Amino acid sequence: MKKKIFLITGGSGGHFFPALSLYRSDEKKLFDYFFLVDDRVEKLAKNNSCKFENVLTPRFTGSIKQFMTNLFGIILSIIKTTFLFIKKRPNLVVGFGGYTSIFPITLAKILGIKTLIHEQNAILGKANRFLSKIGTIVAITFKKTKYSPLNSKFTGIPVRKKINVKKTTKKKILLIVGGSQGAAVFADIVPEVLKLFDKKFKKEILVIQQVRNEDYNKVKKKYQQLNINFILKNFFKNIYKNISISDVVITRCGSSTLAEIELFKKFAILFPLPSSMDNHQKLNAKEFKKKNECLIVNEKNINYSYIAKVLQNKFFEKKKLVKRNLKPYNNSLLDLIKKIVS
Repeated sequence: MKKKIFLITGGSGGHFFPALSLYRSDEKKLFDYFFLVDDRVEKLAKNNSCKFENVLTPRFTGSIKQFMTNLFGIILSIIKTTFLFIKKRPNLVVGFGGYTSIFPITLAKILGIKTLIHEQNAILGKANRFLSKIGTIVAITFKKTKYSPLNSKFTGIPVRKKINVKKTTKKKILLIVGGSQGAAVFADIVPEVLKLFDKKFKKEILVIQQVRNEDYNKVKKKYQQLNINFILKNFFKNIYKNISISDVVITRCGSSTLAEIELFKKFAILFPLPSSMDNHQKLNAKEFKKKNECLIVNEKNINYSYIAKVLQNKFFEKKKLVKRNLKPYNNSLLDLIKKIVS
């Protein structure tokens, strides 16, 4: 019988997608994986055909009116999670960060179940900092992860198997991704940058951009006025395909996205989210720049003409981008799990 692995992935896609990549990277299906999610991640688990239960603690709010609802949800979450642990008795519980991982990892320690936490960012999150102090093994994406214990295991971040998709157009492709917050900002920034392109170059590019529904018509109108070819999507179902065919990527600095860009060796223009916890996106970007070609932009002080110049050079310069023979940091989390449960 296969050993059971619980993957704790509540909170956001930033916690879910590394877990999903771990699951898919186990091509031999050595283990029986089971996802524990919350309301925000449930749809992602469904769309990716994962075995899961929605049992994790609901989001805290500052609303006094919702205090009792939250309290009831927390108690119900504790009961459901405890019942699930006792019923399925996993061999290993792996947390991918965020406050939703605190109770499941702590419960596993109480029940004598092996535990592991993975930190995606260049700074150990507060939940993982707490869990690292109760004897949980810590796996890190970056070798110099701030606040990580000295005995942390450097595994990199899981990414799915690389696919190479052939372009069906001769146009230079600019891919823009960034989640809801990135999509909102880029809806304004990118058209302003492309407005500064030489007229002859505008006809030679194709923009593939993630936009929010409320920004769709606004962005569409801007590109039509600029005579730029575009494809606008609310969500990319196959982000690997889009990264593969792109020439340049504009993005926020979530660690999973950066790992995927590195996997395909693409030039990136990075906009760290200023409000990210402990400014971790800026740290992620700095770590990424150590091994990859990129431009890091402070969105509070944007030099539009400089970004336009960099983009034009990367699209149309005769010299190709440097293809560095780098091993991406998606290496050994699965190997570590094999050692722990063996």
